[in-house]
Amino acid sequence: MRSSPNWRHLDLPAYRGDLATMDALRPRLARLSKLSQRGDDTQMALGSDLMSTAPEGYAVLKVTGKGQGVDDLRKMLATRFARGPRTPSTPVTPAEPAVA
Repeated sequence: MRSSPNWRHLDLPAYRGDLATMDALRPRLARLSKLSQRGDDTQMALGSDLMSTAPEGYAVLKVTGKGQGVDDLRKMLATRFARGPRTPSTPVTPAEPAVA
């Protein structure tokens, strides 16, 4: 048999305060979430732009960069854009999720 709750120990004003704080927090968290998603989307779009443009820049360096002081840069990029299978120089491990 369950006993009835002891209503004298319920701090109703504190409960109402917590509820009001939660109600005020929800829209702020929703806006933060939307802002974070937009930031992620922008980062993805910029990364895509960079990845699609980089091979063109490398091709230009390869053709016109000889003797222009960019040989070291061209050689560095050559490993990135080499044809055929690549093996990473260091093992790739999944990134840990960010902790706020």
